[in-house]
Amino acid sequence: MLSEIAAKLASNPNREQVAKSVFDSFDTNSSGRIEKSEMKVAMNRIATELGGGELTDEQFERGYAKMDQNSDGTVDFEEFKVMISGLFDALSS
Repeated sequence: MLSEIAAKLASNPNREQVAKSVFDSFDTNSSGRIEKSEMKVAMNRIATELGGGELTDEQFERGYAKMDQNSDGTVDFEEFKVMISGLFDALSS
C-alpha cells in the first residue's frame, strides 16, 4: 500500500489529488467518510507492509482517535488530509 501511494505521488505531485485518490481507496463503501472498519483494514495493511504485523485494538483505537479530530466516529477528507500530509513528507524525502 505504501508503495502504491508513493507511486501515485511520484506520478502526480498534486498532493490534494493523490490524497483524494488514497482517501477514496480507503472509503470502500463510498460514503464520503472513512469508517472505523475501513480504516482498520487500511492501517493493518500499512502496518503489515512495514513489517510490524497487524495493530492491536489499543494501537488502532489510539491512532484512529488522533485522526478523528471532531470525534464523530468517522474520518472525513479534511481530517484525512491532516493525517496523510506527514506520510507524504516521509515518502517524498
